[in-house]
Amino acid sequence: MPTEIETRAGRIEGRTLPGAVRVWRGVPYAAAPVGKRRFQLPAPVRRWTGVRSAFERAAAPMQAVGTAAGPAIVPGMEPGPVSEDCLYLDVWAPPGASPSDPRPVMVWIPGGAFAMGSGALATYDGARLASEGNVVVVSITYRLGALGFLMLDGVQPNVGLVDQAVALAWVQDNISVFGGDRDNVTVFGESAGGGSICHLLAARLARGLFRRAIVQSGATGLTLAPERAAEVGARLLAVAGVADVAGLRALPAEAIVDAQVRTTWELFETVGMMPFHPCLDGGVVKDWPLAARQTGHAADVELLIGTTAHEMRLYADLGEPDLDRARLVKRLARYLDGRPARGAVPAGPALSGDDLLSVYESTAGPTASLASIWSDIQTDGEMTTWAERTARAHAGHQPATYRYVFAWEAAARDGAYGSCHAADLPFTFGTFDVDGWGEWVGWEGPGSAADVVGTDLRRRWAAFAHTGVPGADWPRYGGDADDGSRDCYVFGPDPGAVADWHGTRRQAWTGR
Repeated sequence: MPTEIETRAGRIEGRTLPGAVRVWRGVPYAAAPVGKRRFQLPAPVRRWTGVRSAFERAAAPMQAVGTAAGPAIVPGMEPGPVSEDCLYLDVWAPPGASPSDPRPVMVWIPGGAFAMGSGALATYDGARLASEGNVVVVSITYRLGALGFLMLDGVQPNVGLVDQAVALAWVQDNISVFGGDRDNVTVFGESAGGGSICHLLAARLARGLFRRAIVQSGATGLTLAPERAAEVGARLLAVAGVADVAGLRALPAEAIVDAQVRTTWELFETVGMMPFHPCLDGGVVKDWPLAARQTGHAADVELLIGTTAHEMRLYADLGEPDLDRARLVKRLARYLDGRPARGAVPAGPALSGDDLLSVYESTAGPTASLASIWSDIQTDGEMTTWAERTARAHAGHQPATYRYVFAWEAAARDGAYGSCHAADLPFTFGTFDVDGWGEWVGWEGPGSAADVVGTDLRRRWAAFAHTGVPGADWPRYGGDADDGSRDCYVFGPDPGAVADWHGTRRQAWTGR
């Protein structure tokens, strides 16, 4: 099959990998957002002449690199060289895919707290998923941090989300020449990537750009209210030492990232650990994503959504020897009182803090520490209940809604991380042999237990992309339907459908 093809902007040449998967890397989907284009909507790529090489990955978006603010906990997240010129994507096509015989398309939106990462990381190499799943895989990169998610006079808010929508529009315009089916596009993403998808589901500019969505550990409850976003913008100006957006445009990009990092630390108590993320702006994001689900926005999109079993153990101090129950009850009270009301969705649990803790104590194993129980409470409070609420709201309009839990426990830190946030990434792409992931998650080679879990996950992701059904043995999620089903599929050493994962804990939060 040819690796030299004609896109709308010009000809590009890629490579053929072992196994006959073809790859094109560093393909521009929008003009470089530099100079006067900083903070503005992405502009079209200028057409080029000749053949453009698409052999190497492009630079990552501007972000903190080599500091405590950069990625350090899980493997494979170091971005390499960074640049404002970052609006690129990579494409992998399976053997036989052609304009006359197109395959489903899976578009990856990477995570990283809306401030770190890149779609071109080796962890996200799409060759194995493309080959095994018989799908065309696209991985995109978008603007991050203050350069992508700043609300300020003279700045287009949420340009990072607009970048993603423009990349999806590029897929609609170009993917057929790679052998992809533009009418069968599935977006999938983890963490901030999953949260981005939740916002795209609620955004009019993304209507019709994808048919299905897979949300992995998405930041489904995180959207800045306008007043909070304005507070972040004002603080960034003060930290950067400039008066307005013109002053920011005059600064080197590195100076903006430095001001962004310092602003994040200064606003940690009032705004949270991710002050630069999607906000309500009256245009791109007009409503809270979960409220949009409840009113039927994107009701035609089939949804698969889930979390890992122990999301927040990645960030927990599990070695707190002096944590006793009385101290944890006080901590839990502060945590519940400080949870922001996210739109029209109740922020607090159905039970008091002391009663909530009792529920978790009763469902924890006999060797569970108070520190791990505290982490599990945060996992449900920040991630699991939001995924469940999103699935329930979506299922009210789209019967093809599916839920999952990823329960493979990583080997890192003598197993203390459990199945934590991001542990599913090498399983999604089959990249256990990249950047130390195999040792970190406990992969012991082809055919090992972890390998079997990864094969199962990728097979089901691809099946969902092909047909909207991840497997005949995976029941749809009923939510508040008449049958009341809350079925989900569990990935782990003992995979299979479960009627109501940790239903007692769920009821403690939702009262249902």
